[in-house]
Amino acid sequence: MGPFSQSSDHIYILLVVDYASKWVRTISCMKNNAITVSKFLKRNIFTRFGTHRALISIKDLISLTHKVANIYHLQTNGYVELSNRKIKKILEKVVNSSHKDCADHLDSTFWAYCIAYKTPIRMSPYTLVFKKAWHLPLEFEHKELWSCKKLNFDHNTAGEARLLKLNELQEWCSQAYKNAKIYKEKTKAWHDSRINRYKLGVGQKVLLFNSRLQLFLDKLYLRWSRPFFVKQIFLHGVVEITSIDETNLFKVNGQRLKAYLKEEERVKFSMDLM
Repeated sequence: MGPFSQSSDHIYILLVVDYASKWVRTISCMKNNAITVSKFLKRNIFTRFGTHRALISIKDLISLTHKVANIYHLQTNGYVELSNRKIKKILEKVVNSSHKDCADHLDSTFWAYCIAYKTPIRMSPYTLVFKKAWHLPLEFEHKELWSCKKLNFDHNTAGEARLLKLNELQEWCSQAYKNAKIYKEKTKAWHDSRINRYKLGVGQKVLLFNSRLQLFLDKLYLRWSRPFFVKQIFLHGVVEITSIDETNLFKVNGQRLKAYLKEEERVKFSMDLM
């Protein structure tokens, strides 16, 4: 995230989210480049959690073969964007008006996010990763004697208890996956219910949305190129279109197309709406 106001010579915030446990790691940095990201992954991720199966990033900064997430793609679950928004809201409550102490409050903000209850997994990320609740330093003073009484120095008994805890942690992970799946299904059903479904046919006239014109905020600015003919429809929403004189043939995403209505069809459609 960034750039922000300079805080201890740092103007960027690097945020990494584990998609399964929602665990977040953040640091403040001076530069937004591949060297900074590589050092962060080596020191905070690989040496502690091991090498991950895949890396999904919004911006290709590491120059490696990995998955790239697009924040404008509807199929992406948006975990990173959600975490960015939550981290920003927490920072807005604790930093001063000049935002010079943003880097100093980043660690406490990270802990506040990780110990908070998450609805998709029905627990906090800290509880899912470490299988225990997070206690404030003041609480350890009262619970130190209780912990000492529970210590068992018998290797066999301690090994059985440890194995039982590992099995319980595996059950927690499975339950978290199930809760996340249910949450995704509900989110997908809600999202799909708000989409107007329409089918395109071969030879139909369509309009092409020019995404580059999103930079212009004028409401009356036309963002649709028209008209085109549908030449062929492929799987996964790919549509091949051509111009009226059939000199320009190319493939586009079907989400950027909509049916082109003639003048009398538009009048009839507007009368039906009235």
